[in-house]
Amino acid sequence: MPDAADKRPHPIYEDRWEDGTQRPGFPGPARKHGLYSFEARGQVALPDDLRVSVEDFRNEIVSDLGGAEELTAIAKGYVRGLVDLETCRRLLQADIVKRGLVTQKGRVRGIYTKLLETMDRWDRYAQRLGTERRSRAVRSLGDYLAQSSSPEDPA
Repeated sequence: MPDAADKRPHPIYEDRWEDGTQRPGFPGPARKHGLYSFEARGQVALPDDLRVSVEDFRNEIVSDLGGAEELTAIAKGYVRGLVDLETCRRLLQADIVKRGLVTQKGRVRGIYTKLLETMDRWDRYAQRLGTERRSRAVRSLGDYLAQSSSPEDPA
């Protein structure tokens, strides 16, 4: 395999070498749906409306679980994972809506299998977090009054 220093750029396509191979630093042509872009670039790759709705979804989960203060580190990790899976699910569904479920040859697109796998993982994460709402822990009136009446530490 020739070294990149031995290759010359393609006369038309800046992302290719003259022999047609991919040059480093350019995205590959195989990116067919937003999931690959999301995996490579994270939240920056998402459209603004999707980013906002996914953030709302995260906030709703945290609220349902009693607030951020009530979550353990592991639960926070599960919340992040579930939000990432929700993002992937929405990207995969958008691609199916855009390109259709069936190819021109009548075959079901491979992305449908990815969608089902993502939904399966989504369900597993959701089961770990639970479906019941949890109330936020509230201090008793006596604790609150004791704290507010104690002298402040001037330090």
